[in-house]
Amino acid sequence: MRSVAGEILTGGDAEDAVHDAMIKIIKNASVIDVSDRKKVRNLCCIIARNCAIDRLRKRDGKNVPLSEIPEDAEDTEPLPEEAAVGGDTVGAVLSAIGKLPEIYRDPCVLKYFHDYRDKEIAALLGIPGKTVNTRIRRGKMLLREALRKEGYHE
Repeated sequence: MRSVAGEILTGGDAEDAVHDAMIKIIKNASVIDVSDRKKVRNLCCIIARNCAIDRLRKRDGKNVPLSEIPEDAEDTEPLPEEAAVGGDTVGAVLSAIGKLPEIYRDPCVLKYFHDYRDKEIAALLGIPGKTVNTRIRRGKMLLREALRKEGYHE
């Protein structure tokens, strides 16, 4: 988590962001499924990144462009979907997901990649359940539109 926050902030600010992330994780420990270590690790990284971005926004008083936010490291092992559909299609989908605005990307990633329920996502992100549902629906619409523009059909 420190390295994720350290890519956005420096020094004590990064450590403060990790501290904020740990507090959020502890407060929501009851809804975190600890049976899958990879899910927990990814969730912790997302929370740390979001806390770092929040600190940066508060400090600078402005929004951070998506291009300045580092991407999380991905596994080099091909996903089962890649083998079934083809690497190009999956690569295009993953790229399009990465380009979604954070407000839509995080709920979609938590739901479809990490199998969290809407209620759990709401608790983790600190937003109402209906907002989670709306953000996921809008994220899917944006994703569908982006893939159509790249020549992929439903």
